[in-house]
Amino acid sequence: MCCCDLLPFSIVSNEGFQDFLMAYNIVNTVDNIRSRATLNPFHLNQLYNAYMDRLNEELKEAPYFPGMTCDMWTDKYRHRSCVCFTLHFVDSLFISHSYTLRNEPFDHPHAAEAIKQRLIKVCDDFGLNSGKIIIASDKGSNVQKTWRLAHIMHLSCAAHGLHNLLMVDVIPKIDGLSELLDKVQAFISKLRYRENELRDAFLHRAMTQILP
Repeated sequence: MCCCDLLPFSIVSNEGFQDFLMAYNIVNTVDNIRSRATLNPFHLNQLYNAYMDRLNEELKEAPYFPGMTCDMWTDKYRHRSCVCFTLHFVDSLFISHSYTLRNEPFDHPHAAEAIKQRLIKVCDDFGLNSGKIIIASDKGSNVQKTWRLAHIMHLSCAAHGLHNLLMVDVIPKIDGLSELLDKVQAFISKLRYRENELRDAFLHRAMTQILP
């Protein structure tokens, strides 16, 4: 949770968090909650090493030419650019697997050579042959150049293509649609933090209509 939501380990000491765990019977008492000292870097590194050992074993099931996706994004808290590489494959039992191999800060400029070096480093760290993967990404000129430099088979991401089709070629050309979407977004934004209030009002109205 702390890793996914960028929360500090000190959250385990917060009264509200402790009350939540006890209210939903996740723990019986506050004493059952691990302290932030227990979640220190030493124990976190132990957990990381155990996970990496398991991951490397599971990657042995990857076939020749597994798929990989590459995406660059900016986190909404510190507005720092990151790059992410995720491996995808289907094992001998036709079970789909996806593993995020690397997600790390990636400051500008996002030049093709810099992306290439990150990709090669990821492949080397996980024992993958960079010449035997199929990568899917957007059609940005920098990433397109990256795959040419690295001699990697590349497929354009269908989701990015559909997004561009809608945002560039469809929505702006339908009269009134952009304005309608703006109004819907504004409506959702105003109601987002009133979910409980709206639910209670709906239940109250439903009960008054059912019961005399």
